[in-house]
Amino acid sequence: MAVKKKGFMFIESFKTFNVRLFHAMLFDLICLLIFFAIVAFYYMYFGRITDAYPLTVNSGTWYIISFILLSAVAIVLQVVNLTIFKRLVYKYTVGRTQDMKTWFKFSLIWLIPWFIIFVFIIQAIKDVWRSPLLFIFWLLYLMFTSIARTNMIKKPKETIFNVFSTFFQWRVLLAYLLMAVIFFVAVAISSWTFTLGSAVFASILLLVFLLYSAWSRYYLYLTIKN
Repeated sequence: MAVKKKGFMFIESFKTFNVRLFHAMLFDLICLLIFFAIVAFYYMYFGRITDAYPLTVNSGTWYIISFILLSAVAIVLQVVNLTIFKRLVYKYTVGRTQDMKTWFKFSLIWLIPWFIIFVFIIQAIKDVWRSPLLFIFWLLYLMFTSIARTNMIKKPKETIFNVFSTFFQWRVLLAYLLMAVIFFVAVAISSWTFTLGSAVFASILLLVFLLYSAWSRYYLYLTIKN
């Protein structure tokens, strides 16, 4: 019976493809561009400097103060970005969200530990952008953050504590397996457009990614909700 219900949720998830989906995709795109712009800015002014001068307890006072201030600014900008746009994304995707204050508190508490891990990675690895560790980091961030946001919409006070227990439920693991299959199929189909030129290929790949993100977000929401 549970498997049958799971199948119905998988089919139900495709009903997210409507006019509201394009609003969600637009806000998702804006959020994504701002997110990586802040990451790139932070790495440009901190990561490249620490490549030559690693941050240690023996670093100069001004160096440490600059790092703390720059990190604080980056975190606040990301929190504001995620609060405003992800709230709208979920509003148009799942038809449900929390107030701005709840989103801000969640984004701040959730982002800080991930930010610390990111700083540690760019400190520990020289050619960080080619490292598989960075890919694993982003993959884990996306997976656990999607669950955390879904939990937050349902029960804001239990969000952080329920993320890992939710992830290891067999229904959620199965959902991620199906989502992975859909993702690789979508990317494989999109790869056929490479012969049309790099600009066309990149545009189609971005569109596919935004469509996939909207669908998978709704599917995960239905899975956890039920």
